[in-house]
Amino acid sequence: RERMNESGLSRYVEFIRKSLNRFIIFQCGTGMRPTETERMKWEDLEEHINKYGERYYEITVPQGKTEPRLVQSKPACVVAIKELKKLYEEYADVIDDKNYNRDLVFPETFSKSNRELLKSCELYDDRLTGKTRNIKAYRHTYISWGVINGEDVYWIAKNSGNSVPVITNNYTPFLTTKEFADELSTYKRKRNR
Repeated sequence: RERMNESGLSRYVEFIRKSLNRFIIFQCGTGMRPTETERMKWEDLEEHINKYGERYYEITVPQGKTEPRLVQSKPACVVAIKELKKLYEEYADVIDDKNYNRDLVFPETFSKSNRELLKSCELYDDRLTGKTRNIKAYRHTYISWGVINGEDVYWIAKNSGNSVPVITNNYTPFLTTKEFADELSTYKRKRNR
């Protein structure tokens, strides 16, 4: 947040940093590929309310690496998009000056800005793998959170446009039986009917 609200920045840099923040929240809440999010139009977002009373988006992804699909977002995405709309009003001069396509939800690509953000937070280099992180890291965050929270791997795969083997081979090896000791150490009890 400090970096986002740093003083003395041009309006363009302020806009990019604040938009990147909403982009990251959106990516972590959908698992969409960055290229899919970058092509997303306002008409692709449809707001719904789940059975818990939380608002979420059903997002039409017309094309991507896989076939067209519908993506169900986490509730934080609705808040991020509402904040983004306010940003677009506040920074209308920047949007006009840069001649951004107003049909796109995110009219800017954030690869460079994201790299600078990760470097400033000392998160660019992954100390465990030795690899550098990029804009796809937030998609991986969505998938990892889903696996860690016990969401059905099939549904994670379907929502993110992946296959179950990709999820199980790449995102579950770090899990041990210790995380699921309570579930594994008991018999399923039948409910009284």
